[in-house]
Amino acid sequence: MAVAISGCAVAPATTISIGANSVNYTEDYIHEYSIRKLGGEHYGIGGTQVKPFSLGGASSGDCCARLPDIGQRIKIVWKIGAFHDLRPQWKTYSKDVVIIGEPSTESKPEGYLIIRFFEDHEVEAEFVEGKKWYPANPRTDAAFSGKRIMRRKGE
Repeated sequence: MAVAISGCAVAPATTISIGANSVNYTEDYIHEYSIRKLGGEHYGIGGTQVKPFSLGGASSGDCCARLPDIGQRIKIVWKIGAFHDLRPQWKTYSKDVVIIGEPSTESKPEGYLIIRFFEDHEVEAEFVEGKKWYPANPRTDAAFSGKRIMRRKGE
């Protein structure tokens, strides 16, 4: 099988092959996050050390996993705390979200899942096709290019 631009293996049509990236639109320090099935089982993908928005906010994560396609639900679990807090001081949050994004033009979708963290412990997950990554796609957050442009959930 061919290897995707993002380095992910080709997936069946009911899933998308992705690498994870994240943007933090809060002033929380996100020590780690994981992408899971609704029952809590790990997909084996997530990220760490997502800085507060004022310090850049963008972070790359793991590669690669097969996840449900656009329109299907996943669970995001993340842990926040001050930068120097020890693990017992971290607070854990979790939210079930629907994967949003434009359907792929490819028969075997490959790309990135952008996990966006917002105030009030809101989160969203958006699929961006690999060949349409920034700057080719305005859906790719400006934070990935070092620009601090605030975004709200659903924008």
